[in-house]
Amino acid sequence: RIKDPRALPALIEALMEEDKKSRIHFNEGAWQAIRKFGVKAGPHLAELFRRKPNPYLIDLLAESKYDGLAELLKPHLSHPDAMLREKALHALGQLGDVNAIDSLLDALDKDDLDAKVKAVRSLGQLKVVQSAPKLLGLLQEQQLYGPQAGLYRAVTDAFQEFSDVKKMLANAFPLPSTLSFNIGGAGATLPEMMGMLGNENF
Repeated sequence: RIKDPRALPALIEALMEEDKKSRIHFNEGAWQAIRKFGVKAGPHLAELFRRKPNPYLIDLLAESKYDGLAELLKPHLSHPDAMLREKALHALGQLGDVNAIDSLLDALDKDDLDAKVKAVRSLGQLKVVQSAPKLLGLLQEQQLYGPQAGLYRAVTDAFQEFSDVKKMLANAFPLPSTLSFNIGGAGATLPEMMGMLGNENF
């Protein structure tokens, strides 16, 4: 609550303390405290991330609007830690930084299905309409259900973002909508299901 920048180095150090009982790889109290510093925390977090990449740091860096986050994350899009890869791809979409587009398009060519889903969602958030042919190329009719369902939903979401349909649907449902429906194993909300109307596959 005091927000004195002199506390940041100690909070950053405490952030990555491991609680061996709960196997949590970061300190929740320090994480919440650092969030209150906003932009001031960015450079300190980036320095720690360079030394010890951690998925929880990505959330804080994105929240602190750290300038240069896209460049910081790009080398980690092929990181062996799946959670770190996915958080990096998600953050690139939130940034709204066009410098991230090439990295997101490259992720579509990887074999990692979860990474593809995150990349597709981020391309949708960034409204990268030129990615449409590549997104359509991910669709394989014989695999519409099962493991691929999440990917197809992400592609549908991206096209709704491109056309601003997603925003109109969200505005039509003012209350938060829960994942009440199931599309081949992937949870979906009522607005999303409304967006599927007219789609012959559904």
